[in-house]
Amino acid sequence: MAGLEPGSIIFTCNLDEIASFEPITTHYLPLDTVIRYVKETITSISDICLLGIQVSCLDLGGKPRRQVIDAAKKLVEILCNYL
Repeated sequence: MAGLEPGSIIFTCNLDEIASFEPITTHYLPLDTVIRYVKETITSISDICLLGIQVSCLDLGGKPRRQVIDAAKKLVEILCNYL
C-alpha cells in the first residue's frame, strides 16, 4: 500500500518511488528487483512505470469500496480514450 487515500490513482515511472511500494502478496519480492530483472531480460524496454489504485482494505474476500471502484472505472475510461 502506498499510504494514499483509498481510490487514489498511482502512476509513476520513478524507480525510487516504485521501490517503496509494498506488493499485495503472500510472497514478498521487491518491485525494484522485478523491474531490474525485466529491464535486463527484455532489453528493448527502456522505461517501466507503475499504474495502480490505492486500496482501502486488504482483508481476504473483502469487497472493494466505492472510491476504489470509481477509480477503476475512471482508469478504464481514460485508457479506452487514449489507446
